[in-house]
Amino acid sequence: NLAKRYGIDTKDAPKSEFRDYSNISEYATEAIDFLAGKGIINGTDGNMLPRRMATRAEAAKMIYEFIKVLDIENMQLLTENTAKQTQ
Repeated sequence: NLAKRYGIDTKDAPKSEFRDYSNISEYATEAIDFLAGKGIINGTDGNMLPRRMATRAEAAKMIYEFIKVLDIENMQLLTENTAKQTQ
């Protein structure tokens, strides 16, 4: 997944509280939990609606929010690596 490619750990995300969580395919739950925990996805009226196609606007919002998370996470990793190198 894209987050892992950029070195972002998605495993420790708290379980999201979508009412239809049981309808999410098992392979996707880790990613959904991570995305919901970071505010990248919000669902609709408390549901994830995993079988519904995202609109263009929803897809654009997810991409935009994910890029913001990448920037934040990468800055933290950069800061940590820089601190280790100066020690």
